[in-house]
Amino acid sequence: MKNYKAIFYVGKAILWLLFLGLAFQFQSCKKDDEEVDPDGLIQAINDIVPDTTLNQMIALGMPINRGTTPPSLDKIYKASPFVLVKSNIPNDRPVGSLFADYKFKFYDYDASKFSVKIDAREGNISTSTGIGSFVSGEGNKFTIFAKIFSSSTNGNKSDLLVVMSGEKTTTGIKDFYYSLYMLNDYGDPNNDLIEKGQMRVIKDSDGNSPEVSSLDALVGDLDKKVGSMLEMTSSKK
Repeated sequence: MKNYKAIFYVGKAILWLLFLGLAFQFQSCKKDDEEVDPDGLIQAINDIVPDTTLNQMIALGMPINRGTTPPSLDKIYKASPFVLVKSNIPNDRPVGSLFADYKFKFYDYDASKFSVKIDAREGNISTSTGIGSFVSGEGNKFTIFAKIFSSSTNGNKSDLLVVMSGEKTTTGIKDFYYSLYMLNDYGDPNNDLIEKGQMRVIKDSDGNSPEVSSLDALVGDLDKKVGSMLEMTSSKK
């Protein structure tokens, strides 16, 4: 009789442990469902980029890589030649117009939080720093969603929504695209910035953004010829 009771209690304990395991699994799945939307973007990304803005970017030719298994991002890259894909700015410069070479650094990548930090250098008169940046993607393809503060030597300041997409390779980034959306122009003291809500989509036109060793200011004929983030946010042609 004692053996039967022991078996009964052991069996009951096993059933109880199985129940707890299933309950925990259910809660974990529920948590994942709450954090990742059906389109494969975490809530933090949805907080940065409203659906209406994201859809406008896509309509202008911006590729978006969704998912929760992006590659690690921790290098410095250079995009050149950097050209206009399309914009929503009335009478903007022609498609294919050249912008300054763009150097950008990814660091402090955190796979558990889908977060990454960004610093950038455009030409030799402007710098920008990421305020909050999150990444999505699968395999080697990624998209970064970031709020950026930019300042230039002419006194211009701006808060920007920046989205970057590409495919990480062993030597750089393939098919790098960059979308810039004006959030705040701080009064536009020089009256030469794009308006709030206006955006441009730009890409590395040769499809290859190689790794580089430094984020130092760019040098060369192209940098003398064209500007920087000041140019990308400029309302002037």
